[in-house]
Amino acid sequence: MHHGSPSFQLIDSSDTNVNGTNVVIPWSTQEHIDARYFTHSTLANTSRVTFTHAGVYKLTVSLGLSGAVARFNGILTLRKNGTTTLSGAGKSGYIRNANGHTQSSLHLTTIVALEAGDYVEAICNREAQAGTVTMVSSQSLFNGFTLSLKRA
Repeated sequence: MHHGSPSFQLIDSSDTNVNGTNVVIPWSTQEHIDARYFTHSTLANTSRVTFTHAGVYKLTVSLGLSGAVARFNGILTLRKNGTTTLSGAGKSGYIRNANGHTQSSLHLTTIVALEAGDYVEAICNREAQAGTVTMVSSQSLFNGFTLSLKRA
């Protein structure tokens, strides 16, 4: 966490299968959230973090992955307001499924300007083989902090 700036960190304890098309990543636990600047529900639309102030934010997503799919590779992106894909993509999640190589991870960090009321969610897409590749319990996180706030 970046101390002194409004921030959040969410983690997931599910076994969501990310090996598909436009898989929206759920976040089950709010490890930390500054509720003056960010909102997140663990009951509905659990993939979304809503920003209550316009500003510039640094966002990071890391997904721990496990699966017995030969040559899996996922693409991790961030999406704003359900339609706009933000700059950057994590594409480092290759799983060979040979000689015990059944785990990997995807990572993405970006800096983005957002307006009050915008929400952001992480999306995973399959780039290669079909099959089940799940998030590893408590090894996946979404965090962010404020770089600057827009003056009213």
